[in-house]
Amino acid sequence: MDFVIQHRMERACELLKTGNFPIRDIAVSVGYGNPIYFNRAFKKRFAVSPSAYANKLNNHNN
Repeated sequence: MDFVIQHRMERACELLKTGNFPIRDIAVSVGYGNPIYFNRAFKKRFAVSPSAYANKLNNHNN
């Protein structure tokens, strides 16, 4: 199960880096039907929310 979660989170990071997709769309595309649960899982793994992670990437690239 940890492998599946790790793979989903890596894919979510890729999607956050490559485009301006809504968080709910990213959640569904990596296998989470509930965006709130995805947000919690992402924050647990990376200590920031997906939107904060994306904002950090955008600020770094500008």
